[in-house]
Amino acid sequence: MNNAHRHVHLLVVDDDDRIRDLLSRILVREGYWCSKAADSQQVRALLRAFKIDLIILDVMMPDEDGVQLTHDLRRDNSIPIIMHSALGDIESRLEGLNAGADDYLPKPCDTRELVAKIEAVLTRTREVTGKPSGKIRFGDFLFDLDRRELTRSDDPVKLTESEAALLWHLARHPNQPASRSSLVAASSANGRAMDVIITRLRAKLGEDARNPRHLKTLRNVGYMLVADPTHPIEPGR
Repeated sequence: MNNAHRHVHLLVVDDDDRIRDLLSRILVREGYWCSKAADSQQVRALLRAFKIDLIILDVMMPDEDGVQLTHDLRRDNSIPIIMHSALGDIESRLEGLNAGADDYLPKPCDTRELVAKIEAVLTRTREVTGKPSGKIRFGDFLFDLDRRELTRSDDPVKLTESEAALLWHLARHPNQPASRSSLVAASSANGRAMDVIITRLRAKLGEDARNPRHLKTLRNVGYMLVADPTHPIEPGR
């Protein structure tokens, strides 16, 4: 058992009793605290009752599938979500990521890979030693690097953990190129998945996909966050 995980509360969601129980037993042995749900109603009840750190979510469920549930949760919740599904084709993966999932893992999988993905996603929610402190402005937006929170004209813009991690990585060095490899590492996603996260961020920034103002594509390099030259990173408070 890994005692470092003992304060992490996972929610395992699957309508198959055997898979749900098996995953839960494995994750409990790894040191996590696990709750289980068979459908979206149980998910919502548990989210109201407990502080859940991460959801492992099946896609194919009888009442409301995982993609629909993720869409709904993302309206007011940034809880990390890893989709775990028998649908492993690229279209299904992209649909899940576009819905707001932080990662996507096809069934069956090696449980070591699942644990690695859980830790990779959770790492982005923990305090990072030596991270830059302050806020950066670009247009109507203000990004708080300490809290990893984005606002537009003082109104909060809801970000998933993967979106916040990617924006944080870009905001650390505004107006400077960030390589694709560094962004893939920051988002713990493969290249295609990282591009999906960029697309979601641009949508939330109201960017013109063909001519984005703030989140620029640098051909054969990567991406760059264009901040206002008159508004550098402000000191943290």
